[in-house]
Amino acid sequence: MESTQSGGQVDLSATLSALSGGITALNVDTATSNIDGWISTLEGSDDEALTDIADELDNLKAALQSGDADEIADCLEALGDQTTEAASRATPDSMDQLRQLGSQLSQAASSLR
Repeated sequence: MESTQSGGQVDLSATLSALSGGITALNVDTATSNIDGWISTLEGSDDEALTDIADELDNLKAALQSGDADEIADCLEALGDQTTEAASRATPDSMDQLRQLGSQLSQAASSLR
């Protein structure tokens, strides 16, 4: 996770802040812009787990654009699990925020079901 911390820390805080208002309060354009930023950050990683997250973010972006609530929930659930797992390998300064993000993503998935 270290490769994402120099530029990713601000994105992480912004993502946590955006999700704190609830998933249904997010504007699709704002959400997809945030997702694009994360995809750019993660897809260049040598860590397969991070590139898997980038792939799932691509899936989430497509689901948001189609408006398929079940698919959005499935993507959010997968991302919650993947993010929580990635937190265990993160740098100490981002570990707690990544765990929080994983939890928020999982809660967002549950709220759509």
